[in-house]
Amino acid sequence: MGCTTVSELQCAVGRTLHESCDDFESEIIDPQTLYSLDFASRAMRIAVEAAPAVDGPTHFCCSLDLLGQQVPSGPTLLKRRQLMAAGWRVINVPYFEWHRLEGPRERRRYIESRVRYAMDAAPQPGIVATAAR
Repeated sequence: MGCTTVSELQCAVGRTLHESCDDFESEIIDPQTLYSLDFASRAMRIAVEAAPAVDGPTHFCCSLDLLGQQVPSGPTLLKRRQLMAAGWRVINVPYFEWHRLEGPRERRRYIESRVRYAMDAAPQPGIVATAAR
């Protein structure tokens, strides 16, 4: 997996993901939403939200919620919601969670637990548009 146009954080998440599950592809376009998915399993309909920097700092607002946690930005929330409406199970890997993980073993457990949780979650139904007559 080349890392010439993506962040080191994204490369690290990708390496860990590919070590845990070889069903994930890198850099695909979802034909329904036209979103770029940095990592996705078409068979499991699981997308790892990683554009462009695995939920990096630009994916969050400067403000904190009532619990002192960073709030995802509007465009990030919109992408997540649209992917879920298209039937994807979305895994979010916030940079501040990833950086707290210590070593490859803990990172692998983190990714594997996220994938297991996503597999257990019911997929969201796709939005079907009907024409009014």
